[in-house]
Amino acid sequence: MSIANVVLQIEKLLADEPADRILLVAKVLCSGNADVAAISVSHQQVRNALSRIQSLDEQLVAAARDLDNLACETPLEFEPAQVWTLIRTIKVQSQMLGLVYYPTTDQTSCSGSVASPN
Repeated sequence: MSIANVVLQIEKLLADEPADRILLVAKVLCSGNADVAAISVSHQQVRNALSRIQSLDEQLVAAARDLDNLACETPLEFEPAQVWTLIRTIKVQSQMLGLVYYPTTDQTSCSGSVASPN
């Protein structure tokens, strides 16, 4: 099976999804597989990849909102909550970049997420 065939199978399962989302799902499914011919595209695998992408999208939107709120403040000194906002945002952005550019990288290191200590 070629990568084009993988994309075609995903398109059949996700007819309502935009092309860029389908390509991201294909990238997630193909990551870590040196032999593209051995890839099987199941409905469950596609849904899992799509859920991962959707979760990162939502985290990225929330991180952007947090950064916008942080930018509106004019602190003389940073508070711990503001530092944690920056750390969470960096983690989310690195996960998204990892998914897009380096899909074989383990995105669950450092316990998968960063939460504030509060």
